[in-house]
Amino acid sequence: MSRAPLPAPSTPPGTKFGALQHRDYRRYFVLVLLSGTADNIEHVISYWVIFQAFHSPTLAGFAVVSHWVPFLLFSVYAGALADRFDCRKLIQISQGLFALASLAWAMLFLTGTLRGWHAAALLVVHGLAGVIAAAPIQLIVHDIVGAEYLQSAIRLNAISRYCSMLVGPAVGGGLLLALGPGVSLLVNVLLYLPLTLYLFRMPYTGHRGEGGEPRPAPRLGLAQARQVLAEVPGRVREAQRVFEQTGGLHAAAVCDDDGTVVCVREDVGRHNAVDKVIGWAATERRLPLAGKVLFVSGRSSFEVVQKAAVAGVPLVAAVSAPSSLAVELAEEVGITLVGFLRGRSMNVYTHPERVAVAPEPVSANPG
Repeated sequence: MSRAPLPAPSTPPGTKFGALQHRDYRRYFVLVLLSGTADNIEHVISYWVIFQAFHSPTLAGFAVVSHWVPFLLFSVYAGALADRFDCRKLIQISQGLFALASLAWAMLFLTGTLRGWHAAALLVVHGLAGVIAAAPIQLIVHDIVGAEYLQSAIRLNAISRYCSMLVGPAVGGGLLLALGPGVSLLVNVLLYLPLTLYLFRMPYTGHRGEGGEPRPAPRLGLAQARQVLAEVPGRVREAQRVFEQTGGLHAAAVCDDDGTVVCVREDVGRHNAVDKVIGWAATERRLPLAGKVLFVSGRSSFEVVQKAAVAGVPLVAAVSAPSSLAVELAEEVGITLVGFLRGRSMNVYTHPERVAVAPEPVSANPG
């Protein structure tokens, strides 16, 4: 008697820092923090330069006005640009303007040619750079982490912003004391480069697809998928202490995308073993298990796939065949299902885009 697949339960919400489980977002978070720190370093040093060079209350007031008025006047238009164009390019434009402003401040100060109108112009450039970056630097987050981790990523973006506002002035003051304003501003130019360069290789544009289509399912980062998956059973076996004594236990394991075994649990029933590893993830506050592999030492049943869906696991691998219901459910909920994982041989039943296996090299026949 066949049984219709049950709808997969909704994915449990991530932890406050759940977005950091996403490798691309971790890199983006760090580089945005670095760029924000550079922005605040420039504030401290440029304001000191203005005070020392001009002692002008009017110019000091203009420094504040030029920073915030562009947000008041142009935020809506900047948001429209971010909604229409590649967010990476807009962020790079803003980083270029920030770097240009720092470089100009440095050169004008070092050459002793800084004038009041120079300072006013550079303050306006800096303010425009800020408003250009504001919308795309947030919008691209949704494309990186998706809806699942969006709340966590937005919280982390806010943390990044306020940390940079705390750290930037302190670092700027230290650089000012150690190197002087001109050299410090030249050093500050370099801090904008990492984010600018990283965006050239980051695949996210800030738009989930033309016409609102969902973005393709991200790979797990298995550059050598066949080799990594082939090593998982052996690594799990090495961690099975009780199996070595009895030879009669099933195992379930959670592995990183490089094949590293994060957690392994044993039981006489494979379902119980799966329950144990998911329970471990819950108690360790690691749910959902995005970017992880769930390995089962038996066959993949409907229940195993359903539990994987609840835990947010994108890939389930087993040494035996899956059931037909398991295949149907995996296809429906977007899980990559691998069976008959024995050495470098495997069957990929659903969503093979996550396990893009490079073809084996073919040696030329000398004959």
